[in-house]
Amino acid sequence: MIRGFIFLTFRISIKRFVVLSFFFLPLVSAAEDGMSSNFDPSINEFYLITVDVGSQVWDNFGHSALRIINEKTGSDLTYNWGVFDASEGWARFGLDFFLGEMNYQLVAQETFRELNLYKRQGRSVWQERINLNNNQKQRLYNMIEENLKSENRSYKYHYFFKNCTTVIRDYLDEVFDGGLQSKIFGNVDRTFRDEIREHYASQQLVSFSLDVLMNKNVDRQMTQWESLFLPGELRRALSGVASNVGVNGVRLPLLSQSESLLSFSSPTKESNPYQLIFWLLLLPSLGLGVCVRRNQQIYFGRDAQLGLRYEKVNFRVLGLIGAVVSIFSGVYGAVMLGGWFFSSHADLYGNINLLLFWPTDLVGFVIAMKWLFTSKAWSINHNTAPFVMFYGLAHGFGLLVYLMIWISSLGLQETSPIIFYLLPGLFVFTAVVWLVGFVRVQTRSYLQ
Repeated sequence: MIRGFIFLTFRISIKRFVVLSFFFLPLVSAAEDGMSSNFDPSINEFYLITVDVGSQVWDNFGHSALRIINEKTGSDLTYNWGVFDASEGWARFGLDFFLGEMNYQLVAQETFRELNLYKRQGRSVWQERINLNNNQKQRLYNMIEENLKSENRSYKYHYFFKNCTTVIRDYLDEVFDGGLQSKIFGNVDRTFRDEIREHYASQQLVSFSLDVLMNKNVDRQMTQWESLFLPGELRRALSGVASNVGVNGVRLPLLSQSESLLSFSSPTKESNPYQLIFWLLLLPSLGLGVCVRRNQQIYFGRDAQLGLRYEKVNFRVLGLIGAVVSIFSGVYGAVMLGGWFFSSHADLYGNINLLLFWPTDLVGFVIAMKWLFTSKAWSINHNTAPFVMFYGLAHGFGLLVYLMIWISSLGLQETSPIIFYLLPGLFVFTAVVWLVGFVRVQTRSYLQ
């Protein structure tokens, strides 16, 4: 499922995927040997495997797979469409993901190995039998066998529309000649953004970052069919569909014989990330605002009427806040702007949050370091002062446009949490910077 959208958060997870890649790939040929062309549907049963969400960035949406058990030979294989090769390192993986060039592939292995992997990860696993008639079993088997060929094994991944779960959904729909999709129709009262927030509730930084980086495309209501990119939703929806298999004249549901294979606690959800950001940004900024004072003495060659009480401490606080704000704003702005021009992820294009987060804000980190290490304001002269003034006014104009778009609902992008939780602290912090963060120094030629 969604493996994360911000490649800067991937490093630890990618190391695990490198190991998984080398573990899975050698098993492909062995699994292919188990898929005999003499498939007998009468003695083979198909099962849907659903894996609970995990604690890592890449598994917060869960996972789906197919299991085939030959009741005569005892062959027991699981087919997993969620594997990729990250052996080139986390940096290349992050770049490929950002550009939208991720290739996932189908890998088959013995089920006990698959379950051991999820057991080590501490993830619950459920299984349901898929009630198919012999003709449907044969067709599904033929699709998987064709998919396992080396030239067909890989596919271009998309976190919403082409992943380990949607492949299974689409294969089953093809088995029913499109009849499955006709039974799962209409809209759901949830958006893609709702699902992102819900499933990353255990990782505040990722949840907040995705919320900022993804545009209005994720704010439309999902159709029932689209919502089946989620493993849990696929399991729920298929359980409510009637199969073509009957017992004593009664048609069975498509999924039956539900069984828990592994049971663990789901990751603990953390508090709303916006609430944490609200207090961490607003309270220190208000404290700095209270400490703004009028200077008692104006030094020769300097025009600094306002300063900070306890400046050795407060300028360091100002520097810490400034460093964090400039890094996050600059990185978010760079990802959104770069994604607009270079990535195939349409969910990055034309993001209204670019009015607030600018790549050039990274320059503010240098200024913040001056506040942090010298406990003094940043010196500007009559040449540089206009640039500082212009940059501040431009940011203010961007904020004004942002607010107007939100008030008029022109953007159709969900920005209310940013408006209510982030902007108050940013406004107070910016006001403090404007008042005390810079000091005008008159040059010698100007004094003459």
